[in-house]
Amino acid sequence: METQTNIGVDSEGAITRDNQTIGATLTLFYIYKQGEFPKMWKEYGEEKLKSIILKSTVEAFKANTGKYDIFALPMSQDSIRAKTFKQISNMVIGYPIQVTELKITNYDWSDDFDNQVKQTMNRSQEVKQKEQELLITEQEAQKKVKNAEADKTALVTTAEGEKIAAVLRAEAKAAEGEGIRKYNESVRQNMQLEIELRKLEIEKIKAERWNGQYVPTNNYGPIPVQTGGIQPK
Repeated sequence: METQTNIGVDSEGAITRDNQTIGATLTLFYIYKQGEFPKMWKEYGEEKLKSIILKSTVEAFKANTGKYDIFALPMSQDSIRAKTFKQISNMVIGYPIQVTELKITNYDWSDDFDNQVKQTMNRSQEVKQKEQELLITEQEAQKKVKNAEADKTALVTTAEGEKIAAVLRAEAKAAEGEGIRKYNESVRQNMQLEIELRKLEIEKIKAERWNGQYVPTNNYGPIPVQTGGIQPK
């Protein structure tokens, strides 16, 4: 067996927690309890029993719909159906029926709410657009900051590199100067050695030519002695 009722979006509709009117189609399936069919006919009759079932169904649906905001309905339909079904089962427990299934379809709401949703969506879209623009602006600003930091790092690195290069060039120049100094010192020492050797050679010549007499000398060695002149006594 089944009963079906349509709840309109009007003064008889279900009211959500945020005071929005909701409509829906409710279909309840049930069976008569075994052995209680005669009792149904005797105490209620089929039409009266259906009226009780419909009233219980609507009352339970309105009670559970009122626990949710309208924006939560799309994600809460299964929960509303389950809670409504459980409440109906408890409400008809003393009657000669047993509910087996409940379907809630064709959710509906007012045109005013449709307009409100559209306005909300438009405002939400505008907010998202502004947020996106702000995000883009922030990203561009961050990019500029990063570029500036990169340029700064590059300049610092270049400056440090030039500083190191200058130090190396100075060290190289100093090493070059030290090399020249050492070369000149070596040349000077060689010349001094040459002079000393020359002096020794002159002394050797003087020693070889010396006959026990005084032999005058100049910078080029012993002065030859004239043999035809007056000889010292």
